[in-house]
Amino acid sequence: MTSGDGQSDEPMWPMVAPQVVSGVPVHGDAGDRGAGRVDPGPVVPDAAAEERQRSEAVAGGEAGAFAGSGEGEASVVGATTGLAGGGQGRRRPRGKVIALVAGIAVIVAVVVAGGIALRVYDEQTKIDRSTPTLVVSQLVDAMFTARDEPTVARFSCKKADLGALRALLADLKEREGRFNTQFRVTATNLQQAGQSTVQADLELSAMGTEDTQRWTFETANQDGWRVCSARTLT
Repeated sequence: MTSGDGQSDEPMWPMVAPQVVSGVPVHGDAGDRGAGRVDPGPVVPDAAAEERQRSEAVAGGEAGAFAGSGEGEASVVGATTGLAGGGQGRRRPRGKVIALVAGIAVIVAVVVAGGIALRVYDEQTKIDRSTPTLVVSQLVDAMFTARDEPTVARFSCKKADLGALRALLADLKEREGRFNTQFRVTATNLQQAGQSTVQADLELSAMGTEDTQRWTFETANQDGWRVCSARTLT
């Protein structure tokens, strides 16, 4: 179609939508080499796009730094927890060592106390047959106080004649049962007459009453002094 001034009013079809390359409009296909192509000229960087890229880069760097800081704090917390756990792990063996030392100390104390008690008992019950008078005193104590026949045998000769002493003991036991009492017999005033003969007083006491009997003992040195016989003089 032609207008009044001789120019055509009909648009030229198809029209190519302009393309923008870095803010510069370009008509036609970028690959076209035909007529009517507008040369975009040198590409001008988009300042706004570069600013956005820089902002995104800065934001990304801050986020990475924050994440790294979080990891560092987690590492510090983990290390602190590890140290605390290590401290607890060390305290347990220390407690076991203290308990072990305390147990050993208790055992040592018990052993020492037992040794002391045994030594005191041994001193009190020590068998001493060094002299005739001493063996007579210990035999009388074993027979009338302890009333222990094995101990009596330790202070007696192999074939000792102690019938008179045993008769006295039997009489005392009968009286104890009758009067519900306990007799105490002690050897006093021991005198050695000759090398192996010992004379002594046997003091008998019970319920406030006392009696004294004079006895003579024959002894013999048989791997230490021992009493072989005993008889009353009164």
